[in-house]
Amino acid sequence: MRGLTPVAAGRRLAIFVRRRMPNIRVTAEAAAELRKRIDSGGLPNSFVAIFRDMKQADLSRGPKGEAVWTIEPPPNRWRCEVFAVPEEVLAMPGYEPWPLFDVDGVAFAIPGHELDGLDAIEVAIVDGNLHVRVPDA
Repeated sequence: MRGLTPVAAGRRLAIFVRRRMPNIRVTAEAAAELRKRIDSGGLPNSFVAIFRDMKQADLSRGPKGEAVWTIEPPPNRWRCEVFAVPEEVLAMPGYEPWPLFDVDGVAFAIPGHELDGLDAIEVAIVDGNLHVRVPDA
């Protein structure tokens, strides 16, 4: 696993972070997979977003027509996906990018409101899938 370097690259894609940064650790296997996904997309302004996964909710109807909700927590509370921000969005007034961090040449973004209290983030391949672990979050 490797360490973290802050970045402020690209036009308005990245911003300087003025708070304590989490220690982002990425296994070599996960970094290779993320680079492959970024390269295969071929889009400028690409980064890996780390964010909380949402609960899954399903609405069905009971025998009398009443609403029956089934709510399931996500299998993992955090996830990561490759995103690209179009140039038109970067040029929009008021666009506020997420703070970006460079880990071995892979740009990671985390919503600014999630940074407080995040000490460490681990990204690895588990059972063939990207897995994000945030201890104590």
